[in-house]
Amino acid sequence: MADDVGEDRIAFPDYPPLDETGTVDLWQIEANLALSAAQRMKQFDSFLELNQAMRAAGAKHYGDLSATDPKAA
Repeated sequence: MADDVGEDRIAFPDYPPLDETGTVDLWQIEANLALSAAQRMKQFDSFLELNQAMRAAGAKHYGDLSATDPKAA
């Protein structure tokens, strides 16, 4: 029964290559550099839109909280 365990394991994909510090995903940098300036601006605008929606949802759920001290209301 113990021999069957290896057959049930999921094969994980290769991890992306990292820089010499081991903290920076080089695939992500390459993907971003492959984008045109207009594509990067559109991606950034989408991020800002998501950020604003999340802040609005947080304000709706928690009320208006200080950006520096969440306990000060």
